Amino acid sequence: MRSETAEASASGDARAAADAAVAEKRSLAAGAAVPGRPGAGASGTAMPAPEAAVPMASPSPGPIVAPLVPAGVPANQLPPVVLAYIGDAVFEVYVRQYLIANIVRKPHELHRASTRYVSAAAQARLLRRWMPLLTEEEADIARRGRNAKSGQPPKNADPGEYRHATGLECLVGYLYYRGERDRLERLIGLAFADDPTTSEKGPDHHE
Repeated sequence: MRSETAEASASGDARAAADAAVAEKRSLAAGAAVPGRPGAGASGTAMPAPEAAVPMASPSPGPIVAPLVPAGVPANQLPPVVLAYIGDAVFEVYVRQYLIANIVRKPHELHRASTRYVSAAAQARLLRRWMPLLTEEEADIARRGRNAKSGQPPKNADPGEYRHATGLECLVGYLYYRGERDRLERLIGLAFADDPTTSEKGPDHHE
């Protein structure tokens, strides 16, 4: 009798274990937590499933063209012609952005419109407007550019205006390399303050 009882008990335990295994499979299929399994709390209650990892947003990109000067060389020690070389490009980028952002234009009109601001004559006039507003250091940089030997001016450019335009470009390059964006934008903004943008034909670009 004791042997039969033991066999019956073992059989019952086996069935119970089988039933528990089936219940566990069903619970897992239904997404419920199982006591003693990962995801179950101490009381056996279901714990929320971990959220899927969300990729972190990339940091905001910096300027596409950031100032880059030779290592160990302050901007004010660069040759005036070098400052004017980069300043010419920076000034023209500002002008082109202004034209595109403020007036809808056909592509073939953009160059003609930009000459109103980037010609030697226009830059010389703008530098004269800047002079009373410049700091002593800024005025010195502009004078260095104006007095630098930068080659022969184009045939259609007045030599005096060409030198003043080089002075303006030298100062623009200096402020650009110094990272003084606000100062640079305020000064260049004077080119557009009292002169509505038009597509009138202007003199050739100062090169």
